[in-house]
Amino acid sequence: MGLLSLFGCSKPKPNETAISEKAFSVTLPGEWSRRSEDDGSRIVFKSSSGREQLTVSLIFWSHRREPEQRLSNFNRVLELRQQAEIHEFAPSAITMTAPVVTEQSGIHAGRYSGSEPAAQRRFNCLLLCSSSLVATFYYEAVGLPQSEAEERASAILASAKLTE
Repeated sequence: MGLLSLFGCSKPKPNETAISEKAFSVTLPGEWSRRSEDDGSRIVFKSSSGREQLTVSLIFWSHRREPEQRLSNFNRVLELRQQAEIHEFAPSAITMTAPVVTEQSGIHAGRYSGSEPAAQRRFNCLLLCSSSLVATFYYEAVGLPQSEAEERASAILASAKLTE
């Protein structure tokens, strides 16, 4: 399968950090560094300002998933991801949009955003599910104005592609 992005497309500019991994690629605005990795299944990138972070989590299937099973797995992972957002918070402490869900060429995609106003934290999550993996791109910003965080999140998530 070639490169695939369901929420837009962008080309890296000189002041961007282009990430190209075995299963995905993404372009980050400005200077970012790789902070941690869990056996290749979770990679964390942090901006040079320290106010932004992108966590990419990968779940590889042991065998290719059929379309019905892929959709079921996608819906379950999306549900669990959203539950994790609110697990430690009082319902009034966090706001979250309903997910926007699409499918293109057998790839399921879901995206939602939210905020934790007390901590000045904003987050955006993009979930991509193919026949061989689920990739979660989780962007969060602390202390950025809403418009700036949304603009940066949109650019980052629009550049996310599966490269399997």
